[in-house]
Amino acid sequence: MPKNYLKAPKNPKISVDDPVFCKAFDELILKEGGYVNNKYDTGGETKYGISKKSYPDKNIKSLTKDDAKLIYYFDYWLPNKCHLLPPLVGSKYFDMCVNMGKKQATILLQRAIMAVGNQIDVDGRLGPQTLGFLENSKGIGEIPTLAALRSEMAGFYRLLACRDPKKGIFLNGWLTRAYA
Repeated sequence: MPKNYLKAPKNPKISVDDPVFCKAFDELILKEGGYVNNKYDTGGETKYGISKKSYPDKNIKSLTKDDAKLIYYFDYWLPNKCHLLPPLVGSKYFDMCVNMGKKQATILLQRAIMAVGNQIDVDGRLGPQTLGFLENSKGIGEIPTLAALRSEMAGFYRLLACRDPKKGIFLNGWLTRAYA
């Protein structure tokens, strides 16, 4: 069972079968892949991107896609408010929260909002100010924000690889992920 399952909102409109979440989940699984235990990956033992480090009580090797879907929905999608964002930006932000954590993902999201001409505090919190700018970008404005978000993500990955050359082996995959 996911960590946040019992804290889930009791709103019938919020469902693990939400089509935006399902599409984002399917895209994430393609990026994360199956079972991996790469000694150079700080995530350690993972399956579908779910790590033993984050879920020490789970048998990672036997994790099913349905298990992963519940974990991602209740522990990432809802707590990170991805369902409140424009669909394309929300899906990319979800991917980022999984890959780099909520705070770093939010900092990059806020920088992307600034890159498309808005003044916003870059504080790493997805609060009313950030949500307000994103609400106003629904429709045609979502595409420039998504493009800026992809660039911010790629820049972050390049910086990681520069700071730690051992992580350079992951750079091409990270950049593919950023621009996907």
